[in-house]
Amino acid sequence: MRILGRLGRGLHRNQRGQVAILVGVMMTGLIGFSALAIDVGSLVSDKRDLQNAADAMALAGAQDLPSQTDAGSTARTWATKNDVSEDEIASIAIVQQNLQNTPKQLNPQITVTLHRHHRTTLARVIGIDSVDLEVTAAAIKTSPGGSDRVTPFSVLESAIDDAVPGQLTTLKWDANNILQGNTMPIQIDGSGGAVYEETIKHGSVGTLCSVEALAHGCSPTAAECLDATCDSLTGDKIGPTKKGLEYIYDNTDPACNEFNQVFVPNADGTYRFNPDPEFNCNPFIEGSKSSLRVLIVPVIESLGNGTSPVTIKEFALFFLDGTKSKCTGNDCLIEGRFIRADFTTGAVIGTYDPNGLMHFIRLVK
Repeated sequence: MRILGRLGRGLHRNQRGQVAILVGVMMTGLIGFSALAIDVGSLVSDKRDLQNAADAMALAGAQDLPSQTDAGSTARTWATKNDVSEDEIASIAIVQQNLQNTPKQLNPQITVTLHRHHRTTLARVIGIDSVDLEVTAAAIKTSPGGSDRVTPFSVLESAIDDAVPGQLTTLKWDANNILQGNTMPIQIDGSGGAVYEETIKHGSVGTLCSVEALAHGCSPTAAECLDATCDSLTGDKIGPTKKGLEYIYDNTDPACNEFNQVFVPNADGTYRFNPDPEFNCNPFIEGSKSSLRVLIVPVIESLGNGTSPVTIKEFALFFLDGTKSKCTGNDCLIEGRFIRADFTTGAVIGTYDPNGLMHFIRLVK
């Protein structure tokens, strides 16, 4: 019996030892899984922050394209603003526009690549001290190849060539002096004065494309436009024009009524939307106060005789000045300023035109 007792006590001690080993193995596994869960969460968060920094650097640098020096310098400035150190910048590459190699490189582009050693915390227990993170962002500067929210006024290429950006100019509707039966309105979403008036108020529902952008994938959806052509709208259209303008004046936020409230000048003579949150008048950004006075106007090649197709060559940005009293009798004066500006918009990517009035930047990677 004594022998059996000693044997039983020995087996009990062995079981306790086995349980201790099993618990130790399980604890090691539990710590390992916990370490992975905690460090994976930290890793995902750090990579997201690093990608946001790369996006911000690329977008900021693209503002200064096609200048390689200025774009690179601006991107590095934004690295500092986003807590990215110099040794974490793997590369900043600028590719210039190459129209001989279309459509591969229609627009100047900046590409930012960042690299970071992410130090782990608990994962070191299982031998993982750090993880290498790498992110890339690319942005282009381009001219709009197409857009919705287009105003059914049009302007000749020759008038754009003669205009001085930022200076007051006049678009004139005059029933006694109609050029070939056409005072420059065009049909976009439909024919007739009522549709024309609604399109002045709100911009087009459909998308218009410039003739060049058609070759690179822009798809027009405007009801009255085929490819890059829309029909002109004959007659003076004083009544619908006046009502459309009155709607714009009455529904623009008071903080966005004046040109100097909406736009601020850059050193190079271009303009940008006022970054002061008190104004925030960019109508193409969700949640802005929105100045309805900011119009996208199609630039056409030439006018035909009466109702006839006109070809859209590009788009211009126009700020509507003036008062409601400008449309009276058979005469209507539309005063405003053409603006050379870089801004954020939902327009269709086109081909960068250094001489164009409108440019915008967009992430492409």
